[in-house]
Amino acid sequence: MPQSHTLQYDVVVVGAGPAGLAVALKLRLLNPNLSICIVEKSARLGGHLLSGTLFNPQILEDLLPGYAALHPPLGPMIHRDALYFLTRSSSFCLPITAGKGNVGLNLFSLGALIRWLAQWVEEHGVDIFTGFAAQELLWAEDSSDSRVVGVRTGEQGRGRGGELKKTYQPGVEIRASVTVLAEGSRGSLSTGLIRRLGLNRDCCPQMYGLGFKEVWEIPQEMRAGEVIHTLGWPLAGLAYGGGFLYVLSAQRVAVGLVVGLDYQNPLLDPFAAFQAFKAHPLLQSRLAGGQRLFYGAKTMVQGGLSSLPQLVFNGGVLIGDAAGFLDSVCMKGVEPAIRSALLASQAINAAFAAGDFSARGGLAAYPIGVAGSSLMGQLRAGRNYRVGFRAGFWPGLAHAALEKMTHGRLPWTLRWRKRDRERLVPLGKKGEGMDATPLLSKGAGLDRSESLALSGLRGVEDQPNHLHIQDKELLLRRGGELFANPERRYCPAGVFAINQLSGQKPQLTLHSDNCLHCKTCDIKDPFDNIRWVPPEGGSGPDYRDC
Repeated sequence: MPQSHTLQYDVVVVGAGPAGLAVALKLRLLNPNLSICIVEKSARLGGHLLSGTLFNPQILEDLLPGYAALHPPLGPMIHRDALYFLTRSSSFCLPITAGKGNVGLNLFSLGALIRWLAQWVEEHGVDIFTGFAAQELLWAEDSSDSRVVGVRTGEQGRGRGGELKKTYQPGVEIRASVTVLAEGSRGSLSTGLIRRLGLNRDCCPQMYGLGFKEVWEIPQEMRAGEVIHTLGWPLAGLAYGGGFLYVLSAQRVAVGLVVGLDYQNPLLDPFAAFQAFKAHPLLQSRLAGGQRLFYGAKTMVQGGLSSLPQLVFNGGVLIGDAAGFLDSVCMKGVEPAIRSALLASQAINAAFAAGDFSARGGLAAYPIGVAGSSLMGQLRAGRNYRVGFRAGFWPGLAHAALEKMTHGRLPWTLRWRKRDRERLVPLGKKGEGMDATPLLSKGAGLDRSESLALSGLRGVEDQPNHLHIQDKELLLRRGGELFANPERRYCPAGVFAINQLSGQKPQLTLHSDNCLHCKTCDIKDPFDNIRWVPPEGGSGPDYRDC
């Protein structure tokens, strides 16, 4: 059997998203003597990233001074930002601007921006290892302070049953003084670390949303830079969320829907809701005759300030969406991710100068810096926005309007205790007649398999299953009785299939090769019975310039 290798760096970063790349680049600019590496589970930079693509490029000036001369791949500037309220068949343009005024910002491709940023990261001497999934944290063996000392990447070359294939390669230990977790939403290492160390003991449970996105080529020409956001149908009364349509170029648009995963009705099918959204007259008038080029889905953090865990631990920090830095009012995550990375890099550099990598010592400057930053002000102003909708659509909308009028200065902070999974209501409690199927259109791309063909799925089929179900009988029996097996609906990739022949027990089939790495199952399963862990490095979707 091949022997595992050990690499030594000053800093190891998990995740080559905007936060991970930004922290590595800023650290090298602050201290060129630091050795830094980034491990990324996607085979291609940006392959697992999905974003709504609204961006204020000024944050790049703080990261990379003079960035404009380096020709970043920014799209058209937004010239119109409209918010519509939708009913089943009509739409009404509201006399307010979506978000906090997106006119003057840029549309962009997150994947293209990541690859552009990565070239400057590598030019400054940072090693980027793509196709390597960080499977577990390394802990100091002789320490009583639960100190993280690096990560171990996953094995490659095991068969479905765990047997070693000829291509077997053991995982690599990457040891470092500081470990930066920049995995994004519901990162497996971050989630386990937060649970193990109790970093969230003083905050509310994280809330999540499931975002769908497609890119279409359309026959009619539109003016690039037009932005449309929607509220109301098909989610009003069922779930928090809304849709969008962005005009990327004269004949190319991005369309998407975000569904809050704290919904209560187990019969809700977020994928079906997305199809219904595209079939609405407001969207159909723009998509008619068009062709889908891409489909993807990914979760996002939505809890905001009240869900922020402790940001530091002995030997490392949490940044970006791994920590929960997303503006839940305007659903922007890239800028807060980079901002948190800049603040973390300053603290990490100071920790190396002091030779102290403890949470209460050298790394403590990071949460202190966050507390006094514009990022914290942004989160504080929107702290009640998202949770207000747990009381229902109209109460949430009224509370959001009050938040806007007072600029987030309400004298109260709403709190919550239930996790998204705990919000599901068993069918019997509110009657068997609950219905959550919106009006669908056959021409809207309802079939999941057709959509998956547009997500660039890749990977080795003969590998251990990365979806760990603790108790299959619990999922099949109690999950069926109480919730009609909601995993068949909440998964945007159709991974979970339950078949039952007459007179026989139901059987579960996992189509794990279809997994889009959104981690909705890990978040929404009502019994906390499903664990998502990274598959063999390089597996998963391959999102192209999205």
